[in-house]
Amino acid sequence: MFKEVRKVPSFVPERCKGMLSKSNVRMFICPDAVELVAQMKKYEGFRNENRNSSMTTSRDESEWNGTKSFPEAVRIMQHGSDQLKKIVAESNRIIKHKLKDDEFEQDYYRFDTQGLFFDVGEVLSGAPEAFLNSEKSYKNEKHTDIIISNVHSASVDQEVIMKNAATVIALVKMLEQRSVRTRITVVSEKRVKGVDIYVFLPLKGYNEPFNYNKLSAYVHISLARRIMFKWQEVTNIIESGYAYPLKNFGGDAIDMSEPQNLDKLIKKYYK
Repeated sequence: MFKEVRKVPSFVPERCKGMLSKSNVRMFICPDAVELVAQMKKYEGFRNENRNSSMTTSRDESEWNGTKSFPEAVRIMQHGSDQLKKIVAESNRIIKHKLKDDEFEQDYYRFDTQGLFFDVGEVLSGAPEAFLNSEKSYKNEKHTDIIISNVHSASVDQEVIMKNAATVIALVKMLEQRSVRTRITVVSEKRVKGVDIYVFLPLKGYNEPFNYNKLSAYVHISLARRIMFKWQEVTNIIESGYAYPLKNFGGDAIDMSEPQNLDKLIKKYYK
């Protein structure tokens, strides 16, 4: 399901590479989203003899694991989270007030079916909906790596994580709009019986466009509390329990189980 690797991935911060080279470390890379969904659907009804937290049912999506059932978590992996979309709007508004627009360099225009005004030449040539849409280009395109920790203590309420997930989505969208090219990786880090296990889920490359559905699926709480649980149950990679969270990436990863700190995120990733 996940490929075990021995070489430290290139996107790992330099100061963290040493800890991943130790003998008590196992590293796994997640397949792409399509393959991950296929694997989850294949094992949708799988039940481990000892652990089946991925299969518990809830009254509604606001409970601990974020979805009513495991199939609903798989649906989110395919289509994104409508629940998160409702929360993102507020985070988007807050971040907009904190990011300045003095990075604008010039206006430029592109054709669109919606826009600010008609393009007279196109209309006269027979195009029924030819608008010019004003856009902004930004100075000094930049690149930045964002690592998101998706392991949360069982005591952390899902509402806190979902609110922080919405903040991450809004921030990435703002950065991309301001010509900051992001590479995003989700990391699941756990320790069991003295072994540190890291699962890396590459989410977005520098040149990939912003994809709300994919991003909302990977930061949704059900990835940690249903999808990753299912992997552990199927592979029995962790023989008992689900292990406990590591925080080895520390300041190099966004920990969504902590209270929101928009200023810290913006200062770190928008320089």
